[in-house]
Amino acid sequence: MKQNRVRNARNRALRTTVRKRCKKVAKTVKEGNLPEAQTAFADAVKILDKMGDKRILHKNAAARKKSRLSKMLKKLKTAQA
Repeated sequence: MKQNRVRNARNRALRTTVRKRCKKVAKTVKEGNLPEAQTAFADAVKILDKMGDKRILHKNAAARKKSRLSKMLKKLKTAQA
């Protein structure tokens, strides 16, 4: 039981980190800040890959989130060009 609680708490914290990083990308894209959005995207991709590898998120769920974030970033790039 104790092991389960410890793992649950750790995984919950990691999933929270993923959500925060994804929201940061969305926020910076919405503001139209391309350089900051690109760095936030790189951070989000890094953490999503880690969570997919560790099976905290399903690998396809991580890939889907990365794809959606990439789509948002690409839309911002074309709008500013």
